[in-house]
Amino acid sequence: MYGPEAPTRCSVASRLARANVNGVKKAAPITTPVSVNATEKSDVTYEASGRHLLLTLRNCSPEFLSDEFKLRELTLIAAQATGATVLKISSHRFAPQGVTTLALLAESHASLHSYPEANLVFWDCFTCGSTCNPELSIPILVAALKAASVSKQVVARS
Repeated sequence: MYGPEAPTRCSVASRLARANVNGVKKAAPITTPVSVNATEKSDVTYEASGRHLLLTLRNCSPEFLSDEFKLRELTLIAAQATGATVLKISSHRFAPQGVTTLALLAESHASLHSYPEANLVFWDCFTCGSTCNPELSIPILVAALKAASVSKQVVARS
């Protein structure tokens, strides 16, 4: 959807709610997995604790900050680097620019939000337990996005 009714990151929920109320059909998000062949391990119990990585990547190369499919692939690779089991990748491209990708992990989730107009990317990765390390995604993201500066916060959750 383009024009004045196009969703932006800050107003997506309110616009989608309004669109549904007014009977307007919204575009279905792309949910086709990107080389995801993992299945949840039914014999695994995940701890109710973990690490939550919040990353801000600044001055990124604009090369593919609006490319939904490349960012889906990057989300998959970065999430797998943590040692997590990726169950599903979903994404949405915003008009006129920007992409959000989500990785549903057996251990929790990861998300990437691009802001091409500011050459900025936010990465959020939470993994339950102690077998995964969200910080292992950092060098992959920095290299792929060619980020000039990175700030991170790691929150221990329990």
